[in-house]
Amino acid sequence: QNGQKQVCSAMSSETVVPCLQNDAHKIGATVAIFTAVISSSLAHYLGHIGKSVPGDYYPFRGCLGRYIQDISCGGIYFPERFVFAIGFTFVSLCMAHAFQKAGYILEKYSTLSSRLVRVFRVSGLLGCFSMVPMAWISMKMSRAIHLLFAGLTMGPWVVAFSVRCYSGCPPYHKIAVATCITAAVLLVVWFTAILCGSQQSWAEWIAFFCFLLHTFTFPVPAVRPAFERSSEPEVELEPAGA
Repeated sequence: QNGQKQVCSAMSSETVVPCLQNDAHKIGATVAIFTAVISSSLAHYLGHIGKSVPGDYYPFRGCLGRYIQDISCGGIYFPERFVFAIGFTFVSLCMAHAFQKAGYILEKYSTLSSRLVRVFRVSGLLGCFSMVPMAWISMKMSRAIHLLFAGLTMGPWVVAFSVRCYSGCPPYHKIAVATCITAAVLLVVWFTAILCGSQQSWAEWIAFFCFLLHTFTFPVPAVRPAFERSSEPEVELEPAGA
């Protein structure tokens, strides 16, 4: 009991905002969805992107005149650029906290080695920190640097998500595996299309939603009882009078 009290005390002291104790990943995913949708919708409404926009309006691939364009196309021109940059900066902070908390639970209650837990944390935090310059350096400023930080955001997250899947821990492990594999395949399709001079923005959008759905499967302090139940040894009761 004293050990459990110390664990709970340590977890409470690590929490900066009480509502982020169990919901940082949910808040970050929700804000990410609204940020991407609102910035892209605002860009469409203002005529900055869309099928009717002439191709010479964008001097780079990925934001040509089509119905479905890259998510980053909603963060090139003002005022939608502020929505994109501020929103994803907030998302990076929430997700960094979520990776830290999930790493703590994996370290204390899962069967993962300390090395794999470290890989989960470092990969997750690297992706979160890379999201900030990705959000503020638009493709208009530097397409190469923007895509570099986009790769440094999504690539390490795929690694972290793979470790989470390998742990086999609750909750929603099957959903975690399905979303991780789907996101990884679609990101390969998207990046390959970029290298080949094509545009497969639909793949990026679906991978984006798979990423966010995967974060809802993160182990948080609220799922500790599930770990404890799974780790309890089965006790066979002898018949009465034996």
